Amino acid sequence: MITVELPPTFYYDHVARGLPAGTVVRVKAKTVVVEATVAELVEILNDAKFHVAQAEAGHWDDPERLMFGMIGSARATVRRLQPVIDSLDPTEVATAVAEAERVEREQIAAERERREANAERDAAERAARAERAAAELAAHPRLATIYNARFNMPSNVTRIVGLKDDTDLKVGAILVTPTLRTYEITELGEPRHGDFPATIRDRDGVEYDAKIEVQVIHPRSTS
Repeated sequence: MITVELPPTFYYDHVARGLPAGTVVRVKAKTVVVEATVAELVEILNDAKFHVAQAEAGHWDDPERLMFGMIGSARATVRRLQPVIDSLDPTEVATAVAEAERVEREQIAAERERREANAERDAAERAARAERAAAELAAHPRLATIYNARFNMPSNVTRIVGLKDDTDLKVGAILVTPTLRTYEITELGEPRHGDFPATIRDRDGVEYDAKIEVQVIHPRSTS
């Protein structure tokens, strides 16, 4: 590990972007004392050089990078770190950087495998739930329908499902779905919490247990 003093403005911005940055061991009036590996120091130096190069080329269009002395702090970071890196054995620097890149690649690969495994597990669970739901539906067919009470209903309201010929909700009435499928109400129970238990029959004579939810649509205000 190597201990260096760095300008705080650029260093903390570097940390905030989730880049390798070592650890702050002391905060001084104008600098932060950082303990870092060779690879982390190279990362900080390269990031600072990138900021300086972008600014000098006039390519930096992010106002936040230009505010609060960010570019000046990046230049000061280069001035402090470049001599430190230059004093090290180039082979040592290259080896450290290569090792850090290898570890990063392994971490990225492991994270990708974890996400893929989770996605496969979630897909299997969804498929199992769908299979159980299909089996339950086959054994106990149910159809939830909605009847919109026509209390002052404006004519431009599209009903989710309604009653054919606008008849009352009663045995013998025909329910119409948005796809124009029709079901005859063969049994209608007393409402429970606003829902009517019912038995309905399709055109093929198949009967379903149904819960008819009453939805009252009020007219829009014209004031």
